[in-house]
Amino acid sequence: AELEKRVSIATLPLSDPAKPGMTTTKADPASPAAVAALMERVAAQPGASEWVDEACCRRYLVARQGDEDKAAAMLCETLDWRAQFLSGLEARHRDIRRANATGKLRVCSFADREGRPVLRMAPRLENCRNEHDANLNNLVYHMERLTGGRSVAGVPPSPDG
Repeated sequence: AELEKRVSIATLPLSDPAKPGMTTTKADPASPAAVAALMERVAAQPGASEWVDEACCRRYLVARQGDEDKAAAMLCETLDWRAQFLSGLEARHRDIRRANATGKLRVCSFADREGRPVLRMAPRLENCRNEHDANLNNLVYHMERLTGGRSVAGVPPSPDG
C-alpha cells in the first residue's frame, strides 16, 4: 500500500501561477535530451572536454530544477573558476606539499557502497591551522584527484597515493 502512495516528483502536476487553474507536468531535469543539450551548450568552454560528462550535467540540471539556462550559466561559472584557480595551482604546489605532509586528506583506494570515490579527512593531523589558502589549495588538489582520477598538472602526487 505504501508503494502505491509514492509518486515520482517528476510526474507531479504543478500549478502555473500565470494561469490560475491550469496544471503542467514538470519535465525530468535529468532527461537524456536535457543532458545532451547542456553538454552541447558548454562544449566550447575551456576545460569542458576533460571535466564535463553526462553525470556532471545531470547534477547541474537537478540543482537548477531542470532550467537549462540556469544550469548552463552555473556550469560555465564553475568552468571559469576551475580555469582560473587551477592555472595558478602549479605555482602553489609547495603549499600543497606542506599542507599534505601529515596526510590529513587522503583519496581512498576504495569506493563507498554506491561506487563513489571517498576522500578521508583526519583533522587530528592538521598542520596548517591558520593558513586558510594552503588548506584550500590542498582540498582543491585532492578534490581534483578524487573527481578526475588524475593529478593536477605540475603538482607532484601526494605520498599517500
